[in-house]
Amino acid sequence: MSEHPYHKDQPAVTAMAWRISEGGTQEFATLEAFVAVYGQRAADMLAQGVLRSALWEIGVAIAPASFGGEGRDQPLGLKLRPVQDAA
Repeated sequence: MSEHPYHKDQPAVTAMAWRISEGGTQEFATLEAFVAVYGQRAADMLAQGVLRSALWEIGVAIAPASFGGEGRDQPLGLKLRPVQDAA
């Protein structure tokens, strides 16, 4: 049995991706801010990589909102935008 309960083609993942895509371009300074809007289930899907894949398939790219740390190499938060704007 898989250790990950989600797959990018599952209806719950697809529904979450569409729900998030309806928000258009969004930026969350922290993961906690993302969780406040979309819930822990969305964060779990994101952590497993399946939500990123499902969003990409419908035209939404996810990238870090910013970078922190001494070397400015630690991703912080999330930025969601249309794929064509991500390039």
